Parts: sequence; structure tokens; C-alpha cells
Amino acid sequence: MFSALPALSLSVPTVPGESATSLAARLARRNGAPRLITFCSDMGLDHRALTNGNDTEIWRLAALAGTDPEALLFWTPRLTANGWFRFGRKRIKFTAFARTRLRACPACLAEGQAAHPAIWQLSSIRRCIGHGCLLVELPVTPSNKEIFDFAFHAAQMRGRLFDTVAANESPLENHLLACILGNKEGTWVDQLPFHVVAQTSENLGALMLLGPDAPRDLITADKWHQAGSIGFSILKRGPDALCHTLKELQRAVPLDAALYRSRYRLFFDWLRYRDDDPDFDVIRDLVRDFIFQNYPVAKGAIVLGKPCPRQLVHSISTASRAYGVTRWQLGRRLTALGLAQRSADDRDFRLTDYVSAEVMDQVAGDFNALMTAGDTAQWLGIDRFLLTKLTDGGVIQKFFADKHASPRYHPRDLSTFITALNGLAESGAINEDWLDIPTAAHRLRCPTDRVTTLILKQYIPLRREPDCSSRFRALRVHLPTLREAISCPVDGALPPGTVARMLEIDIRTLRALVDGGHLASIPVTEPQSGRQRRYIQGNSVEDFQRSFITVTQLATENRRNPGVEAIIQADRGIDRLPIPERCQTIYRRVDIR
Repeated sequence: MFSALPALSLSVPTVPGESATSLAARLARRNGAPRLITFCSDMGLDHRALTNGNDTEIWRLAALAGTDPEALLFWTPRLTANGWFRFGRKRIKFTAFARTRLRACPACLAEGQAAHPAIWQLSSIRRCIGHGCLLVELPVTPSNKEIFDFAFHAAQMRGRLFDTVAANESPLENHLLACILGNKEGTWVDQLPFHVVAQTSENLGALMLLGPDAPRDLITADKWHQAGSIGFSILKRGPDALCHTLKELQRAVPLDAALYRSRYRLFFDWLRYRDDDPDFDVIRDLVRDFIFQNYPVAKGAIVLGKPCPRQLVHSISTASRAYGVTRWQLGRRLTALGLAQRSADDRDFRLTDYVSAEVMDQVAGDFNALMTAGDTAQWLGIDRFLLTKLTDGGVIQKFFADKHASPRYHPRDLSTFITALNGLAESGAINEDWLDIPTAAHRLRCPTDRVTTLILKQYIPLRREPDCSSRFRALRVHLPTLREAISCPVDGALPPGTVARMLEIDIRTLRALVDGGHLASIPVTEPQSGRQRRYIQGNSVEDFQRSFITVTQLATENRRNPGVEAIIQADRGIDRLPIPERCQTIYRRVDIR
């Protein structure tokens, strides 16, 4: 029906992407009207309805301009419900628009362009696609009736100079434009409302770029543009990426140095002030759940409008209060579990991450089950002195590994120890050669803890005395078998004295051979003495015997005196092994054949 309206004789070409008000403002200037509102009055157009994108007024304007109304309808934000616009193929909330101020591209103004792309009305669009520079905000108009009269403003700005700030292409702006065009990929971020994506990206990016304490009113358009790109690069990867980013920000400062309000202040306060917009619930719920799971929030504490149902993680302080365990006991245990570290001054403990309530429940249960040294000795059926020896030797573990901690033992560790010994028990008669472990250790003059370790390490068979009430002393070991285990080579290595006798050399010569690399040695803890000694690897001894011969051995083979043998070999030009002169003479077998 509006096609019957005659087109104006003086018209202007339409510019792709401009809104109806932009076209109307240019048409007004072309036809001599000084302002858009005057033109609307003269042409019978409802100015207010046109600025709100009324379909009827857009059709009438298209008829006057002699242009396609569908393009104008597509690129004009049209008010369809209270607070909601239809822009392109997207339904957008009014908070995504900047309709109370006018922004433009300084390069476009310098070129005399009077068309205003509709996407510049979106607050998160900050860059001119054609010139790659940031938009600038134009001076405030005396009346808000000129806010959509861009041709009027362009004429007023003619000749003025604006700072042109180059800006990189923004993935956020590309996404917003794709949403308007209806190009969706079906990802998580595509399901979010338009204004939620835009504002969340910018505020999350601002937190990443500027930190939690940046004054919001001092953030420049350039920084918001960068922030939008940073935030959207995270948001487009989904909710897990958002939570991962929040976790990385948490790890960037020492634990307990800043709680969530301080660590995320810029982002958190913005999100908190959006509590009247249910569209942000998806972000709000995500952030709230992350805070509940990663910060020690007490039960009932309000975070983003909802109470914490149950405290999920603890600091040392909150755990100490909640479970009634001293800070030192808790710190020692968490350190043993790898969840805490001693502070630099060794006066406190520092968590590597907050401890989950499940772990704390287990730790608290462990504390309640702890046994004193007296109770532990009674449970094992030994005296306190022997318990101390077994503990110091590492056979039985204290619950607190710290040497200054009071001796406390967990039934689980004691049961594991006794179960390991019981696993070696076999059936059979017990005679005088079968002794309890402490007695056998005394007979062999070897500490009980080392004997016990040797039994467990070498799986030496045991037998159980059924009439003995002691859990530990009821286990009997065969003394000859134990003696043989103690005296046998350790890990395929032989004591230095044994090797010296085998090779018929003295200890000085043996050490020279080891230092010269002719014999290989390894550090060994002797079962009987517990001392660290340098043993000789058995295979290297065999290799040495095949490759070398001492002058004494050679003299014996030739039935000569060793001194005479040495002179004969010297006269033949056979060189001795290059070891210190005070060592015995040794030859290579290949040289004397």
C-alpha cells in the first residue's frame, strides 16, 4: 500500500548496512530540510516511531526514497517488545545498544560520508570495518531529538580533526555481525543471548588485560576493543575454557592472598550488578559454581544471589575451625600428602591449592583413629624401645613424618606392616632354629629394623607361633636362612675384602683398580652394619680375571719367584698396568702370551 506514495524527486543512493534514520537524515538534507525531525514533520512521518524502527514508518520512508524496504527493515534496529529489538536476524536486548550517544568513524567523517552504518549503534562494535580504526564519540547534542540525525552531525563535524586510532580486527565483532546476519555454527556461545556474549567477553577480557582493580570509567575504547577480543577468544571455547581461565587467575597469586571478590573484582562486580537480568544466569551459575568449588566459601554464604549449599573446599584456617584439628597437625598431614608446603620461615604451612571437603573428611577421620606410641607398642606386642627402633629405621611409619612431631601411628599403616609379614608366613614345625625376629637379630648382631627390612625385601619365609600373643614376636624366622641372606652378595656386588682375596691383591691395589676404571663399584648399604660402603660388581670381577693377571699368579703358573718373574717380564718389554707404583704388579693377559 505504501508503494503508492510518490518517491521524492530529489533522492540519495542507499548505502548497504545503513539504518532507516540514517537514510532519512540524508534524504532530509538532500531535500533542503535542516534536520531530520523537520523532514519527518513535513513528510508526515512519525519521528519517534521511525527511530524505534516501526515497520510502517520504514515502509513509508522506503517509498519516499524509492528504495527496497526489506533492506531497511533488515538493517534497522526495530523495537518489538519492551526492551527488545529485532536487528537483522537477531533478537537483541536494549542494553547491547548505545542509542543515547552517537559514534562515528573519523576517517569516514574526513571523507565527507554522511551514512551511518546501523551496527555502530551496538556498544560492542568499536571499529570501522572499512578503515580499520576505532569509532569516536561525537559531541553531545543540545537535544536528544538529533541523536539519530547523523547527516546533521556529519555536517557539523566537517573540517574538525579527530584522533584516528588503528584497531585490529576483532573476533568478537565478527561474531556479533555473524549473529545479525544469521550465520550460526551451533556452538555453546551461539546459544547465548547477543548482549550476554558481548558484555561477558568485554568484561572478562578487561579482567585479563587490566587486572581486577582497573577503574571501569577510565577504560578507553581501545582497551575495551582489546578486551572484547581477549574475552571472546576464551568464551568461544565453551564453559570449561571460562572456568580454566578463572583458575589460572586464581593461581597467579599466592593462595589466601586474595579471595574471589578481590581476585575477580572488575568482572565479579559487573556480573553481580546484572542480577536483574535472567539472561546472565548461565554465566552467573557457571561462575558461582566455580567459586563454590575453588574457594573456601562457608555454607550459607551468598555468592551472586544464591547461598552456598555446602563448603566444598577448605583453607588450613577454615579446616582447622571446622574439624577441630590444630593448624600444625593439619599442616603436617597435608604436607605429607603433597597438598601443602612449609613456609619460607618454617613457621607455617602454605597450601598448593585449597583442599576438598572429601579429603578433609578423610584427614579428620585419620586424626580420630590415631594411636599413641604406648597403644601402638601394645597392639604390636613389643616394648616402646623396640617400637622406636623400628620407627627410626623406617620399618614402621609415623603418621607425622616430621622428626619433631609427636609419635602417632595410624592403624591402617600398622595393619599393612603386619599383613606384609603375615604374607610370608608358611606352615611347618618350629624348632630351635626358628626364632622371633628380635632374638634372631640379636644373635646375628644386626639391628632388628634392618633384619625386618631384609625379610620383607628378600621375602624370607616365616612361621607363626600359635601360642604367642604378640603380633610381631609370634612370627619366627629361620636363623640359618637369615644368616645366609645377610652374608650373601648385595645386588650382585661383593665386599672389597672378598674381591681382594679372590684376585690375590691388597686393598690399596684394589682401590687403584676401581679408581682406574678396571673394576666397577656401586654404593651399598650393608645389611648388618647399615653403613654405606663401596662394593665391587661381580660381573666386573669376572671380566677382570679374564683380561688381567697379577705377577704373583703368573709366577705361580711359571713356578718362579714373583720378583724374578717381574724382572723377566720387564726384560721382555711387557708393560705393567699403569697404576701407582706402591700397588702390586698386574699385566694384561694378551701381552704375555
